[in-house]
Amino acid sequence: MILFECKQWSGEYWSKDIPNGVDTSPSTSALFFVPNMHNARLQKMPIHTQNPSAPQYSPDGKWIYFQAKQDNHWHIFRCRLDGSDLLNITQTHTPAGDRFGYRFSKDGTQILFTYNNGKISRVGTMEPTGTNPKLVAPEIGYHYMSDISPDNQFVVFAHTVNGYTLLLKQLNTGALNTLTPELKSCFVPQFTSNGQTIVFMRRGGDIYRVDIHGNHLQRLTEGNNYDTFYLSPNDKHGSTDGPSLSPDGTKIAYIATKDNISQLHIMNTDGTHQQQLTSRQTPCGRATFSPNGKQIAFVSWVDKHVQLFVINSNGGTPQQITNVQGAVYHLAWTPDER
Repeated sequence: MILFECKQWSGEYWSKDIPNGVDTSPSTSALFFVPNMHNARLQKMPIHTQNPSAPQYSPDGKWIYFQAKQDNHWHIFRCRLDGSDLLNITQTHTPAGDRFGYRFSKDGTQILFTYNNGKISRVGTMEPTGTNPKLVAPEIGYHYMSDISPDNQFVVFAHTVNGYTLLLKQLNTGALNTLTPELKSCFVPQFTSNGQTIVFMRRGGDIYRVDIHGNHLQRLTEGNNYDTFYLSPNDKHGSTDGPSLSPDGTKIAYIATKDNISQLHIMNTDGTHQQQLTSRQTPCGRATFSPNGKQIAFVSWVDKHVQLFVINSNGGTPQQITNVQGAVYHLAWTPDER
């Protein structure tokens, strides 16, 4: 089962950078799920919160998390699949500001999130109910795009003050180390399943890896020419569209531009056996491995709208899952998709 956000707007979508943020055309959003991939009948989640976005399952599959605005700030919510037990888990957080950009630890006991007060962003951690919020590195400047190691001992993030270098914070000792001191424009770092290696993307879309000590830096791809997902020619900001690691840590699904069209690719985590999986006439994006690693969900344009597709990770013909009047924007597999 796949959960996704559908974004809708009037006319052509646009976005632009503004001081300390992004301005976009007015839009609405809702969450849908596909109960059965062989009979792709969509169901809308009955959520009584305006414009829910960026859905994720909790690792145990019992909760749906999403982010939405309340009282002029972004907050993180959770509820059941039927919309019941809705809770704003960051409502009591202080000081005032936005909380968004969240992701779970592998064991589900911690949530990483981004805190932004309108001037600066910092990475924080909290428990799944929103309790015990803590900033990971309050002593340094603007940073975000984070991941937590499988053993919950390390947090890696991009430090914008130093030109988007990657920093690693050891939570039990407080030690803070720079992993890529000579390498700038590093985005969306992710730990491999053994916790010893970090895969990330640089400006331009090429993929690299480095170990948690900052050693064995390796460039895995060259000439991807894709790093941002855009909804229209007037979407000037877009959103970073990084690679996806397979659950067993052996494969990377990523997007690279071939013949001027972004296509889905796959390779081993050491950069070997690079393979193009799609050859569509319209751009692809949002590569996301299924929990068993056997399939990859992605999006691609069909006429004027971005639709959801699924393809076997060893290749084949993509299956179009949706035909919605809007854009499939964020997507998440249910954890028990075995």
